[in-house]
Amino acid sequence: MSCLSLAFWEDVVVRFIILIAVTALLRVLIAWFAGGAGPTVWWPPVRAPWTAGATPQGGAGILAAVLEILIWVAWTLFFVYLVFALIACLLGAGGAWHFFPRY
Repeated sequence: MSCLSLAFWEDVVVRFIILIAVTALLRVLIAWFAGGAGPTVWWPPVRAPWTAGATPQGGAGILAAVLEILIWVAWTLFFVYLVFALIACLLGAGGAWHFFPRY
């Protein structure tokens, strides 16, 4: 994989997303091990911040937060792979090179 190629940038974006997910999971675990996650230290929220209601705490809240993080990571990685596949298809050997003349 050469530097600054499409595969290189795809790998950089995927690793960045995974780093963010691991950080989020560690923050949830740190809040849990610190004696419970109150509304001021709970991150990420299990529900949208604009909805009313208490932030879930305890084992069910931790499990819900971890599952929500994993779901968002799965969707984000899916769209990253889809976007890079479409870019590769557009710029690939059989793609739309007639839009980019080589004069």
